[in-house]
Amino acid sequence: MILSENFLCPNCEKRGPHTHSCQEPVKKKKMTIEDVKKLNYYCINCGRVGETEDTLCQPARLTENGKLLFLKAALLTGEAHICQVCGQPVQLPGHICDLKVASYECVYCKTSVQSLFHICKGIVDNAKYTCRDCGRIAVKKESLCSPIRIK
Repeated sequence: MILSENFLCPNCEKRGPHTHSCQEPVKKKKMTIEDVKKLNYYCINCGRVGETEDTLCQPARLTENGKLLFLKAALLTGEAHICQVCGQPVQLPGHICDLKVASYECVYCKTSVQSLFHICKGIVDNAKYTCRDCGRIAVKKESLCSPIRIK
């Protein structure tokens, strides 16, 4: 008998070897608006999204505001970019947790950002959230995969 055959998952209570989408790399780069509309759950641990709760390790129902944020990312072109960390549909430049190569202008210091990690005085002074997954800080929770409020 393989050791994992009788393993009881503490998250979904299924027995035997299996994985949740939270544990698999994100494969798609874009998501159609039709696919965005099908999203109903997110993982409270890492922010991964899914149509059904059984694909996530710590599922919670998406709020209407959360779903609207995802739809907004896809409205202009009919498809949304996907964060390569959490799989959420995002508006460009996307989550700061997702290391990008494309440059963008920082709204806080007005410089053209070309590095994979950017932090400036404006972000530090105004930060209200941190990512539960990677620890990065942000002013808006929409900038992170799994935001928690800084107290």
